[in-house]
Amino acid sequence: MNSQPDSAEQLPDLSGLVFRAVRAEHEMDAVLECRWKGYRRYGFPNPAACRDDYDAHAIQYVCEDERTKRIVGCLRLLPAQHRPFELEEYFDISGWANNGTRPAELTRFSVPVSKRLSAIKFGFVETSMARHGCGRTRAFRHLDGRSQKANV
Repeated sequence: MNSQPDSAEQLPDLSGLVFRAVRAEHEMDAVLECRWKGYRRYGFPNPAACRDDYDAHAIQYVCEDERTKRIVGCLRLLPAQHRPFELEEYFDISGWANNGTRPAELTRFSVPVSKRLSAIKFGFVETSMARHGCGRTRAFRHLDGRSQKANV
């Protein structure tokens, strides 16, 4: 008898959370507000100050509470076609980034206040990997359907 629990049982509960890409520029104010709430301790005076040149080419993701529609987290994905990445200002990644892989940079992660931090992190990684073309991970089936949604 196998005493190990099914791996699906160990996945974070994503019920009531909706993960989606931000498609419209007018939604960026809400993304920046969420980002600022997590980053203001680093000296950003207001939400607009959290925007940088990388945002113009990035895919912005939000996590919303399905019931209240309130944004509870945000994340930015910089896709390979818009290199150099921000991290390349500090590190040389050309050795692995130019060998046929499809790199992306996940950055500006912010979940200002939530008791569901681990579930939100998990959902963001799964959603961004699926959207970026990394294929569905083992756990992605839990984002598709029922009350757990991922609009990628």
